[in-house]
Amino acid sequence: SAATNPGSSLTSLGVALGTPAYMSPEQATADPSTDHRADIYAVGATAYEMITGRQLFSGRSPQAMLAAQAVETPEPVEKHRPSVSPVLATLIMRTLEKHAADRPQTAEEMLHVLDALATPSGGMTPTMSTPIAVPSKGIPKRLLIGAGAVLLVALAGLGASRFMKTSAPVDPNKVIVAPFQNKTGDPKFDQLSTLATDWVSRGIVETGVVDIGQYTPQKDASGKIADNAFDVSSLVAEARKLAAGRIVSGAFYRQGDSLRFQAQIVDAGDGKLIGSIPPAMGSVADPMPALNEMRARVMGSLAQMTGTENSGLSSIDAPPSYEAYKEFSRGQAAFDRADYPAAIAFYTHASQIDTSYMAPLVRAAYAFSNLGDDAGVDSLGRILNAKREKLSDYEGYYLDRVLAWGRGDLTAAYVAAKQIARIAPKSSSAAYIAARSAAPINRLHEAEDAFEKLGPNKPQNYGYYRDYSIVLHMLRKYDKQLEVATLGMKAYPDRLIMLVAQVSALAALNRMEEVRAVVSRSVTMPASAGITAYSVFVAAATELAAHGHAAESKDVAEQAIAWLKRNRPGTALTTRARTTKANTSILGMMMLAGRVRDAKTTADSLLVLHDECIECITISGEAAAILGNKAEAQKAVDRLLAFNQPHMQGDNIYAAARIKARMGEKAEAVQLLRESISKGVYYSQFNDFEPAFISLRGYAPFEELLKPAD
Repeated sequence: SAATNPGSSLTSLGVALGTPAYMSPEQATADPSTDHRADIYAVGATAYEMITGRQLFSGRSPQAMLAAQAVETPEPVEKHRPSVSPVLATLIMRTLEKHAADRPQTAEEMLHVLDALATPSGGMTPTMSTPIAVPSKGIPKRLLIGAGAVLLVALAGLGASRFMKTSAPVDPNKVIVAPFQNKTGDPKFDQLSTLATDWVSRGIVETGVVDIGQYTPQKDASGKIADNAFDVSSLVAEARKLAAGRIVSGAFYRQGDSLRFQAQIVDAGDGKLIGSIPPAMGSVADPMPALNEMRARVMGSLAQMTGTENSGLSSIDAPPSYEAYKEFSRGQAAFDRADYPAAIAFYTHASQIDTSYMAPLVRAAYAFSNLGDDAGVDSLGRILNAKREKLSDYEGYYLDRVLAWGRGDLTAAYVAAKQIARIAPKSSSAAYIAARSAAPINRLHEAEDAFEKLGPNKPQNYGYYRDYSIVLHMLRKYDKQLEVATLGMKAYPDRLIMLVAQVSALAALNRMEEVRAVVSRSVTMPASAGITAYSVFVAAATELAAHGHAAESKDVAEQAIAWLKRNRPGTALTTRARTTKANTSILGMMMLAGRVRDAKTTADSLLVLHDECIECITISGEAAAILGNKAEAQKAVDRLLAFNQPHMQGDNIYAAARIKARMGEKAEAVQLLRESISKGVYYSQFNDFEPAFISLRGYAPFEELLKPAD
């Protein structure tokens, strides 16, 4: 099968059109008298592979395979599957005769043989001199079904390359990159399979030659890529799921101290090979130059096929060392599971191994940003901007985006994201980045349209559903939000963030029983990507309060407090890197539970240990306002506004607005909100998510602030 011998799926380079494993001798020699009997040969080649598990003349180069098709006799079917019916084995071998006149001449002739196979008690006499009896036990059912499937192809007058044809729509300007199969026979090179795929994929994304579907191959229990991930028919099915019209796949082989990389491009519409990439050779010690050469050839071929201009990786994009790229890949894996400290360590090590390799440091900046460590972002920004000439345009704008985030300039981050999308106009990843960057500056309709257009082309990660859900919530399209969140939960059933999205929509829709069900379900699920059941409790309690369900909100808040004490005793206060202060979300749950005095007492006691804890000052001030002590509440406001630490990004001003809202000073609260936005606060922070601003609902300036900017 192709899973066993994917290297044999290559076509010759400009010699003949088709797939060598299924090409008749007359096709292989470009005989102009080739007729329908070449299709008979292709049907036989497909049946041979289905029953023996091997392609014809497997393990050879494309050129050697073509030569074998012309002159060599295949090994008998019985050699590889002794239990097969002699009648079926003989029929298959007849279809593979070198001379077209020696094969069955029509599909009907094959049908007569297969009809006989379907009658275990009988026999048949095909067009040969000696009758062959069918064993009384008959052919195994699964082989009969397979042979019948092949026959249907023949009756339809189709060759083997058309066997997988479908009417499902695909986009010829979108590809998936399959894992490159390790054909060295040495498992120590297994990781190179993923690295090769990743390197080619990154090149496609950054040049914008075509869009790329985020295909993730299945793996076995040991974490090794499953054999069927290399099978052409499986890849075609995966490509169609992602509406991708082309498949890039390949393999690599060892030749002494060298590795030979081969790649090919398959049409996902009909399974036909449409492009064969010349092989690239590299050393075993450092295969990255060869991978880079192969990547350039793949992108050039795709650009030619799609008629698009290949912006190409510039000359500065020399490949990193193999060891550096392996560390980078480990960093990516850690980043994807939200282990940002580990990701930073891997990224940093990668850049130390190869000091000319800048991409890991750009990704490390994003890891620092996700930790809230803007000082770390700034430090890397200075290093990278000093070596800006070593960054591609794509990486440069990607860096600009995270640096803009770090300084709270969300408009500049949006502009950088739009530049990324401009460079790679066919990339769904670039479109996703642009959509994500539109929402924080309140360009909600633009973000919604972008997410909607991504549709079946959406990046294959849970972030798409999370971010789209947030945008829909801000637009108060709760029914649609619930639909998107539910789809996300089906796609990523182990991601608690999908339950956060679901429960916020359900609470807004007043579906109380379902809210309780989601909350109950959350405690049975393990933490994922830094999200725990506590996050679901907080979302439910906050949304219930925002939509007028004070009693239900209080009940869920009490459950949140109990969960936190039960699961994380003594950790009500944890470090919040973003402001180097404390994260005290339990105080907010105390407020929603109606424990205002307890919340204030706890906040004041924590301030003894952390005198610059923004949330502690804020909760103390909010509680003072609720308890009627406006003077103390104002002191908390003044204290917050006096903060001048770097990287605040408006957090202190936003906190002061919360207290002002609790004090009933609506105009001042809205003015502070506007100021906090100008410093970097996201609109989504206060749209429906902040209990302190419930009192501002219906206040015209506040409602005007919430209107989408577009």
